[in-house]
Amino acid sequence: MLNRIHEVQNMRVKHTRFPAVIMALIVILCGMMLAASHADAADRPNENVPELTQSTSSFRMNFCYTDDDKTTPIPGATFMAYRVADLTVKNGTASYELTPAFASLNVDFNGLTASDSAAVAKEAAKLTGNASGVSATSKASGIANFGALKHGAYLLVQTGAAGEAKKYGEMPPWLVLLPELLGEAGNYSWNYDVEAMPKPILGKDEDEEDDHDTDDDDDEIGGGDKEEEENHEKSPFEKLVKTGDDAQIFLYAGILILTLLCLAVIFVKRRKKE
Repeated sequence: MLNRIHEVQNMRVKHTRFPAVIMALIVILCGMMLAASHADAADRPNENVPELTQSTSSFRMNFCYTDDDKTTPIPGATFMAYRVADLTVKNGTASYELTPAFASLNVDFNGLTASDSAAVAKEAAKLTGNASGVSATSKASGIANFGALKHGAYLLVQTGAAGEAKKYGEMPPWLVLLPELLGEAGNYSWNYDVEAMPKPILGKDEDEEDDHDTDDDDDEIGGGDKEEEENHEKSPFEKLVKTGDDAQIFLYAGILILTLLCLAVIFVKRRKKE
């Protein structure tokens, strides 16, 4: 009889300990996930940005040709700037909403890479028929001044070339963010005075054009200039890419699997003892 009483008491102790172990593991799991989420939030480039303190951004283009150490301004190039998306900042998070003329675009600006922006610009250029924009022509200094523009993502399209500008190839469409997000995660600032410096290429003869056409995919971003492509890879769009999401998913999955394994081991040992 006494032995039976001891067995019952031991089973009660075991049953009491088992839920306690489960609760402890759950608490540890929640704590690790909370810490990981805070770390992820601190690292997300599109979060913890400062509030906008101005209603517009000034934008100008410095359109010059650079050959070795010589820089030649190119007058006579006309560009149109179309606002593709409006920018808002709420609770430290920057978000972009497509304008009506470009609403059919399938794009998430918070996940847009520098290389993908060229493809988006190409598609956006097909939708400018019903869109209004701001036009500017480069002067003798090579500067094309667009003045003050409302905050957002803009599509730049070359619409004309006169005089010296006819000697250079037409620039492909590209995207620009106004204002420009500067700095690193946790130390961001907005630049409201943005200057773009595309790198045009000199006009090609017929043979060179054929060779150039075979490399359209590689040269699309930089208008045929590899250095310009590298510059576009450093564009502000990279700051809006969510770099930590996939890593966090694997972290959460690993923690969950580890927890389940621990619970399975405890359960097996408990059953063997019973």
